[in-house]
Amino acid sequence: MALAEGLSGRMSWVYATTDSTSTEYFTGTTTDFSSRAFAQQYSLTADKFLYPNVRLFASGLFQKTDATSSTNGQGTWGDSTVIRPYIDLTLRTPVFAVGVNYNAVTTETKSLNAPTMTLKHEAYGGILGMKPEGLPTLDLVVTRSYDYDENRVLQDSVNDLVSLYSRYDPTKTFRMRYQGSYSDTQDRLKDVENKTTGNDMRIMYDDQYLRDRISVSTYYDYAFSTTEITSSGKGTVNFPVLAVDGLFLNSDNLLTDPLRSSPFLIDNTATGPTNAANNIGSATSAASPPDTAARNIGLQFPAAMEMNTLNVWVYSVSGATVDIAVPAFLPAPVAGSLTWAVYTSSDNLNWRLYQTGVPAPYEIDVSRPGVGRFEITFPNVVTKYIKVVVSPLSPFAAGGQGREFPGIYVTELQAFTARPAAEVTGKSSATTQLAGLSTKVILLKTPGLNYDFSYFYNKQESQFSTTLYTTMANALSVQHRFNPVFFGSAQVQRVDDSSPSGDQVTLQAGGQIVIVPLRTLSHTIGFSSSTIQRSTGRSKSNAVTLTNTAELYPNINAFLNGGLSSNVSETDQKMDSRNYSAGINLIPIQTLNITLSSGGQTSDQSGGGAPDSTQSTRSNEVSASYYPFPTLYLFASRSVRSGSGQVSDRITNYGLNWAPFPGGDLVFNYSYFENRRAFDDSIDTSSIPSLRWNITRRAYAIVAYNSTKNTSRIGQSTTRIETASLNVIF
Repeated sequence: MALAEGLSGRMSWVYATTDSTSTEYFTGTTTDFSSRAFAQQYSLTADKFLYPNVRLFASGLFQKTDATSSTNGQGTWGDSTVIRPYIDLTLRTPVFAVGVNYNAVTTETKSLNAPTMTLKHEAYGGILGMKPEGLPTLDLVVTRSYDYDENRVLQDSVNDLVSLYSRYDPTKTFRMRYQGSYSDTQDRLKDVENKTTGNDMRIMYDDQYLRDRISVSTYYDYAFSTTEITSSGKGTVNFPVLAVDGLFLNSDNLLTDPLRSSPFLIDNTATGPTNAANNIGSATSAASPPDTAARNIGLQFPAAMEMNTLNVWVYSVSGATVDIAVPAFLPAPVAGSLTWAVYTSSDNLNWRLYQTGVPAPYEIDVSRPGVGRFEITFPNVVTKYIKVVVSPLSPFAAGGQGREFPGIYVTELQAFTARPAAEVTGKSSATTQLAGLSTKVILLKTPGLNYDFSYFYNKQESQFSTTLYTTMANALSVQHRFNPVFFGSAQVQRVDDSSPSGDQVTLQAGGQIVIVPLRTLSHTIGFSSSTIQRSTGRSKSNAVTLTNTAELYPNINAFLNGGLSSNVSETDQKMDSRNYSAGINLIPIQTLNITLSSGGQTSDQSGGGAPDSTQSTRSNEVSASYYPFPTLYLFASRSVRSGSGQVSDRITNYGLNWAPFPGGDLVFNYSYFENRRAFDDSIDTSSIPSLRWNITRRAYAIVAYNSTKNTSRIGQSTTRIETASLNVIF
């Protein structure tokens, strides 16, 4: 890596105004809101090699936001300032590295009728690394940090952390890893000190035999930790409950929609990734309308586990739109307007409400601007799946302050068992043993016949409990191409799971046949069957799918898909579903693309002591994109959606992107969105023009206007947002 030396920096100015009016028909109440905000950010970075192997890196950030707002003539104001210096001095050679660093963050907030609050974070650190040829590597990191407010009444803690990591690969197939850590955290306000020592060792082996017909991969991991807690009896101590996967879904169907895998929720990264899906802010964007569906944020555990606390980490930004917002902590009124409901499940298919939506305490991380966490507590529960549900922030929340936070991104979800400090004072230890083995055997190459075996072992021991989880899977798969037209594959598998909540046996079978009679025509028939046997009963599921694609003529492609499925739960509740989708894609000229599609699903529920019911959904959509010139792009779409006898909803969306001058230094965007919902006779519209001017290669300006309107039976509201920003890189 080549590192450029010298000075670099960035300057950003953003000015935004918001004006809105809302009226309730029943009460005749009208609310007028307006706000003005100016945000400025300056950063400077110095990178210099003092000697060939000695590097000095320093940076500084200054950020200030001033805002005023008024609701029905009652005004308020507030400002926040963030100052963040950082310096690092490192000596690095191919064999060893040694360095020291210092960083600090000072956050000051002021507002009308509230005392000034100043939060500080200071951290001192050092590193030592050694990479001798043919010997184990060594990386040592030592850090001491202080977190406190100016008067030491809200926060006052000291944390010492020592981390040691070593790796050794004596051969290509045999690898060893070691990670050790020591932390000493003192909360001086609660008078609680927590000392934790951890050791984690892993051995891994991978190889192939008999001309690669047999593949073996295995590992063994042993972790031992001790915790010593000293307390005067105040406060609580959290013990983590580790999840195997994060779950996420934007849906208002809170009881039966399964959540999708989202590993980013358990990756220990509290600042991202961020996108519209995991945004619980007011979600005003210069590119698309807001998504107001409820956010379902969950965890999956290896088996049913006991817990009573969830920490939801968020990264929040403030500004007129998410496109030009800057990191900022949430004010107490905004954080308190979000309510969190807790749901539990045994299978990620059927959810039940465990705790209704309530506000949760919000605590900021002063070391990282915009990063904070909500702590949701509830009575002890034992569950394999858990989720919290929260609706995106309303623009009218906290007297209109919700508009100032279009981006509040959920970045991490953690589960804990919180215990009173007085109960856990003293020394405790915990041991975790993980082992895994996976083997693949190629029995025949033609036809392809493979046998796969895997085994997973997880044992956790502590003074509170001893738990053991095992999973063993045996699978046989076959695939064969009979001729250029027909190809088939099939698999059967048995999975045996053992956990403290009981044993489970899963039998699965499936396969597919692919038929390609012509280069322009293909068919796929798939089937699957699954049976799960538990001590509480047996559940079954079967499904058949058919997909067809065809190129009818050059640039005319069509598809027709369908499927049938049947599910029987342990309580003998049966769910039969049928679905279809069809469409055609037309490209009459090279610059014009038209798509027409239709789809639907019908589900019949019966048995299990519940009343019989039928639910159905239908959707039809047409969309087109057109490039009349290389500098002009046009798009339009319209869809009609209905379900279970409801009157259809209609969604219209169109936009354009135009660069009137060669080189694209000036770019104009426009988007329009309209949603007509039948169930409440409401109409949502959003019109967003924006202009970007690339002044030079290192400077650009953005001007945007956002006009939204909502009309329904209960009232109407209109909002207008204007923003202007200037960014300079030097």
